[in-house]
Amino acid sequence: MSFVVHRVSKNAARYTDAGGREKCGYCRFFVAPRACGKVIGPVSPRGWCKYFSRQVAQQYSGAGITGGGGPPGKTLDLNFMSSGNMPAGVSFTRASSATYTDASGAIQTAATNAPRWDYASGVLRGLSVEEARTNICQNSGDVSNASWQPGGGTLPVKTGAQTVSPDGTTTGTRVVYPAVSGAAISVVAPMASFTGTVAPWTFSVWMRGNTGGERLYICTTPDGALYYRTTCVLTTTWQRFVLTTPNLTAAAWFWEIGADLRDAGQSATSAQTVFMWGGQMEQGAFPTSYIPTTSVAVTRAVDLPSIQPANMSPWFTPPGGSWFAEFVCAALTPNFQRVVYFPPINAATMIGSDSTAHAFSYDVGPVNASANIITANVVTKIASSWAAATGKICLNAGAVVTTGGMNNGFSGATSAGIGFMQAATASPEIMSGYLRRVSYWPRALSDTEMQQVTT
Repeated sequence: MSFVVHRVSKNAARYTDAGGREKCGYCRFFVAPRACGKVIGPVSPRGWCKYFSRQVAQQYSGAGITGGGGPPGKTLDLNFMSSGNMPAGVSFTRASSATYTDASGAIQTAATNAPRWDYASGVLRGLSVEEARTNICQNSGDVSNASWQPGGGTLPVKTGAQTVSPDGTTTGTRVVYPAVSGAAISVVAPMASFTGTVAPWTFSVWMRGNTGGERLYICTTPDGALYYRTTCVLTTTWQRFVLTTPNLTAAAWFWEIGADLRDAGQSATSAQTVFMWGGQMEQGAFPTSYIPTTSVAVTRAVDLPSIQPANMSPWFTPPGGSWFAEFVCAALTPNFQRVVYFPPINAATMIGSDSTAHAFSYDVGPVNASANIITANVVTKIASSWAAATGKICLNAGAVVTTGGMNNGFSGATSAGIGFMQAATASPEIMSGYLRRVSYWPRALSDTEMQQVTT
């Protein structure tokens, strides 16, 4: 098959290798095994670009599709899986800079109000959306600094600027540990101590070994008796190692990296040389993106993607219709979390996760929850619909759950706009993770269609 068309670069086509349900293999421009009649260069059969959506819209012209395929009649289709390209009509703010991992695995910094597209092992995860967090670890990128205090019978030896760190700068510190046995201690403590709170805390640091196979521990203790710890086995490649605790107590706690054999959960270690960079101490039950610090704690502001009221027309038809969201949730909390909602936070939610991790929708009447539950850190697909007195919800092609009594609808979105995965004010109902796609139909999808779109 041949095409006589003007071909464009991948960047101009907004090409991505992560096409998901819509992929190059289904497109009329695709030429097996890895060629395209519209995009210059090799493409993956599982990729995607903007021309896929356009050709589907042409194929179903008159049905109201704006692109992206799926059930007919769609009037909104936001694709967040094209790195660097925010869908038209979506606003974004964040009152600070923030870091992300690019396709090569390097840590980069996005400026204030600049969105981030994050990768894991070279695979795009989506638009990064995170709650506000504070890194209290001082001089996070310089383990050789005096704020990272060595401790123990025989002190580890730190030498700064010895290797290229994950952010591409030569700031990785070499740390030489002696052998540790008996009840000995040899650790690096990022701070003398910090005041714990009755909440989970997460400690993280990038490390790599000199030869590979090095073993040490990340631990925290208030008294040399109670310990929370995790074992770290290093390779010669940088890895981020993480320890998340249960609720701590309001006392002075110490974070240690090395071996502290007062803890019965740790065992003897050999003499070893490792490299460290990027320490982070944050209150929360999971790690968030790296927050660089110098001599003081630094807060990364919340990410706020939204559709402003002026951009709700003409695609939104109040009070009902159907919504679809594809996303990755970083962690599920014992609180309601919002994926697609309109402010204020307690007004209504088209798609979210309830306090027991079921998908839910809510119109300030009954809550409609799915039978199956959401899993953190995997791609999740949820569809919901509203018609007078009837709400439906479907999670990952599971059973469609129907609830009567939903009489209010979502007309308030016309004047309030739409928020994605975050609340504009501090709240336990925020959701951190990666936004991948949001769609809307001004009609109630059938049960079959809801299962189809969430497959």
